[in-house]
Amino acid sequence: MGSPSSVQAKSSSSPESQETQLGKQHQQRRVQGYTLSPEKAQQAEAFARARRRLYFVGFFYGVGVYLLVLWGRIAPKYRDWAERTF
Repeated sequence: MGSPSSVQAKSSSSPESQETQLGKQHQQRRVQGYTLSPEKAQQAEAFARARRRLYFVGFFYGVGVYLLVLWGRIAPKYRDWAERTF
């Protein structure tokens, strides 16, 4: 083995050298961007398509219900019913 003073000297210089090595590795490996795995990318694209499709379906459903109430003269019927009831 070695004398206690040599072991102590190695342990005291070891953390400093590890910190400098980690610092150098960190500087060398800078993040340039993030890419998904092919499976995750495909899943994300499918999710985005479904979300966009549901958005437009919901929008046109809302417009359709509004037009049905307006053109079907349902609104005046509800108004008359509310006036009679309350």
